[in-house]
Amino acid sequence: MDRTGTGWSRRSLTCSAGVIGIALALTASPSAAGEWPWTRWRVWCRDPPDCAPADAVYGPLLEHASRWLDGLDFGPPRVLYTGSPEMRYHSATVSDRTNREHESVGVYYPLEKRLFLKSDAYFTLGEPGQTHDDPEYQVELSYEFTPVHELFHAVQAGYQEGLAEERPGWYVERRWIVEGTATSVQMAYSEQFEPELQTKKYVRLFDSPLHEPASKSASYGTWLFWNRVGKQIASPSRVQYLRDVLSEDLTQNRGLDGVDRALKDHGGLYSQLPLFFSGLDIDEGYFGAPPAHRATLPSGEREARHLYPDKVRKVAGDAAKVSVSHSSTNPVEVEISFVSDDPDLHLIVDGALYDHDALRTRNRYTEVLLGRPTASYDVTVANVAREPGVSRDRDYVLQVELRAASCSFSATVAGDTDRKDVDGAMAHFSTRGQVGLMGGMGGRMTAEAKEDLLNAMKMAQGLQGLVGGAAGVSQEVQDQLVERLQGEIDEEREARGSSGSTLGLSLVESGDGHLGPDPAGGQATAFKLDAFSEQGIEPGFTGEVPLDRLAFHTGEFASEGLAPTLYRWDRETEGSASLTVKQYDGQWMEGTVTADLPAITGILKLDGGKPWVRVSADFVAGLFNPMRMENACMMAAAFGE
Repeated sequence: MDRTGTGWSRRSLTCSAGVIGIALALTASPSAAGEWPWTRWRVWCRDPPDCAPADAVYGPLLEHASRWLDGLDFGPPRVLYTGSPEMRYHSATVSDRTNREHESVGVYYPLEKRLFLKSDAYFTLGEPGQTHDDPEYQVELSYEFTPVHELFHAVQAGYQEGLAEERPGWYVERRWIVEGTATSVQMAYSEQFEPELQTKKYVRLFDSPLHEPASKSASYGTWLFWNRVGKQIASPSRVQYLRDVLSEDLTQNRGLDGVDRALKDHGGLYSQLPLFFSGLDIDEGYFGAPPAHRATLPSGEREARHLYPDKVRKVAGDAAKVSVSHSSTNPVEVEISFVSDDPDLHLIVDGALYDHDALRTRNRYTEVLLGRPTASYDVTVANVAREPGVSRDRDYVLQVELRAASCSFSATVAGDTDRKDVDGAMAHFSTRGQVGLMGGMGGRMTAEAKEDLLNAMKMAQGLQGLVGGAAGVSQEVQDQLVERLQGEIDEEREARGSSGSTLGLSLVESGDGHLGPDPAGGQATAFKLDAFSEQGIEPGFTGEVPLDRLAFHTGEFASEGLAPTLYRWDRETEGSASLTVKQYDGQWMEGTVTADLPAITGILKLDGGKPWVRVSADFVAGLFNPMRMENACMMAAAFGE
């Protein structure tokens, strides 16, 4: 028996054949919106003449579903009615012969406004040996809700006269809407009122255009798109928004333009389709068999670039599995992007969208591998234009780059500064209470920082005059300083009950720490970001670190006569700042910094307002010890390498 469905023929809308489950216990009672003139139903037996108990099951089901759809503000169905003027009923008929002709369990005739159901389509025995958890059995259980599917076809006909007029080709070109939305309503209903049945229904490939499914059954499978878009936009019961879709003119581009208009308040298909793809597991058959790409960083090499050409259909998606490996003892940065970006392409990596273009480079994914020689990624490419009707099939080249990571960062600045995008070779952090380079930001000296100084002084005591002698300080005074410093360390540790470790972060674009034009004519630093927190972190920590303060120096790139300008935030002032650690192994840290900062220089803008900037930065930072000067990245940057 055909279980893929025959679709809507010249005279009817049909649902797939199947043997279906237990009679429903209808208990929920949706609130009525009062738009339907009545929600009562009578189910008649035609063949067989005595169809009990099918009529007794279908009647309450259709009434309950009618109240549910009415409560979601859908218009009434285009279907025959019976009864007296005082008490009218919608009418459905049990006819095995009609459904046998269509190999279906439900048929809706839009011209005749008649709905036919099968007499034994309210229970299922399954196949020998099948259990409730069997996927095929779960699919058959979903057929129990076929009356809801056919009822929604009648609702569709009330919105779209084209359904009843049967213009040549109208249904075939819009089957993805007609059958997809009816199945979505059927599934939403079953999930809401009989979730324990765990029903499943139809899977389609989404590497074919959304509005041009590869087969008739794929039109039914488009229910997943309608269902998940409803979840994405928080539509009641996931389907209420479909009334907006049905109210649109669906004549152009197989109805694609009308669907896009119905979703305009939510960014249209340009936003909703990539978001839908981000929720699809590429292992579940939505993209066929995705290719496997393997990218390596050869031993001894600092970078490698791998290209993977492919093609993605219009208003569709393509997928691939990407694995990377390296043998470096240092961190390695992975970057996934397109060789040539296009606004119609949308990059999705491991279920996250990277097609935004606000404060980040569009369609670019990066990750730093700390202590990991391998990694794998699920990559999906969505293809839809801002005006979906003009979307076209596109060739693209996926680019996977691996680079030996060094202390570096990239940042974007918006607001009262001329400098917008910055890439820097200096990024370091400290856990010793100070951070900065040659006059950069520092904090109070913690016990651990004092201990570093104390150790240095003790070493100097053994080297005649290395410290004291050069400064004209006697040995007695040096001993007194060491004793005093040791006392302060002991007292502070006893009072705090810990080492008092702090976290500092400094990002500097270039140069030797000088801000603004270099008087000596050398290189200047045009960007400097310093963050400080009293919270110490341990290797393996991920998450947000509460900041105490953050400062941003614009250097020579400030605007409106503001150069050089200092923007700063702390707990006592207006503004905001956050530091998120993505990875930390004790020597290396990867993370992001975002901040909204006011200027503190007292300078006003030309319009009299206070200057503000918004800073967003990604960084890979190496550990910096201000006493031991231990940071190869810092040294390389300082010497201009």
